[in-house]
Amino acid sequence: MGTIDSLPSRPLTGDEVQSLAEQDAELTVVPGNYVPEIDRVFALFFIYSGKGHAVGFEPETEEWTIVESVDEGTENGFTVLQKAIAEWGKETYEDEFMQGGATVDFDDEEAVVDDIEEL
Repeated sequence: MGTIDSLPSRPLTGDEVQSLAEQDAELTVVPGNYVPEIDRVFALFFIYSGKGHAVGFEPETEEWTIVESVDEGTENGFTVLQKAIAEWGKETYEDEFMQGGATVDFDDEEAVVDDIEEL
């Protein structure tokens, strides 16, 4: 698994995810979970240049880690990413991860992360 160093060394807020979504039309970002009680996103899905990535915030190392990646054309690719994040979330955060439901629906799901092209 690789890491994404351009994201902060902490979970993101809902506003930060929405801000990412407004930066670039070539990268799509969708929250993988949201805990509204503390306004934190611990997992994200990125789609860029024919690849999809599921990333999650690792509390022990305080960094964003790539949990799973798929190429365009992978059968049920987004489902593969969702399952990987759900499994990772249960292992990493136990019950805390799923508080507040699965995905926040932001109006604009496109974003940019500086080092996503290197994945």
